[in-house]
Amino acid sequence: MFEPYRTFSLGPLSLSMELLFLLVAVIVAFFSIERYMKWLNLDQREKISDHLTWALFGAVAIFKFWPVITAPSLLSNPMNALYFTGGPFALEAAMIFAVGWIAVFAIIRKWPIQLWEAVIGGAAAGSIIYFAGVRNLGAVSPLSVGFNVEGVLLHPLNIYILVLVILAGAGRFIFWGKQAGYKPIYYYIGSALAIWVLISPFRI
Repeated sequence: MFEPYRTFSLGPLSLSMELLFLLVAVIVAFFSIERYMKWLNLDQREKISDHLTWALFGAVAIFKFWPVITAPSLLSNPMNALYFTGGPFALEAAMIFAVGWIAVFAIIRKWPIQLWEAVIGGAAAGSIIYFAGVRNLGAVSPLSVGFNVEGVLLHPLNIYILVLVILAGAGRFIFWGKQAGYKPIYYYIGSALAIWVLISPFRI
């Protein structure tokens, strides 16, 4: 596992480990959603895939250029747009854009509601890659295990989230088959809320 802000250079670009794993996670999520839609045998898969591609491109762009979006003064030096990445609420803003884009077209084009099962399931698959690769430090841990930072043990939040996401994902296929209707969607949403609640006490 890597520190999120550990960087390496690709020519003039400086790429953080967080952005690298986020890009890999997005790719995994995209193909997982594709496979999920095929498994569910959804109608209009090709049209959905086209808009899903644009949603993901837009989300990555928002995450990459979030520093200059929130602080336009950085553009006094255009190279800052290449050097800086992410920041507070960057991931949330990117996710809101992607979900909003898909939601708008889902309503306009009347896509099947099961699309959201595929989207959430694919996003969970991508998050597994992200949390498996990037360290996320929590509050001081009273346990004998955790991330050691300058002699202090901290809760390994990404490991907690990783385990919970894997368990939640496995639960969907244990409890229901392909023709489960809306139940898996409610299950995924409930699982996401439960994970957030369970992890909250361990955050800094």
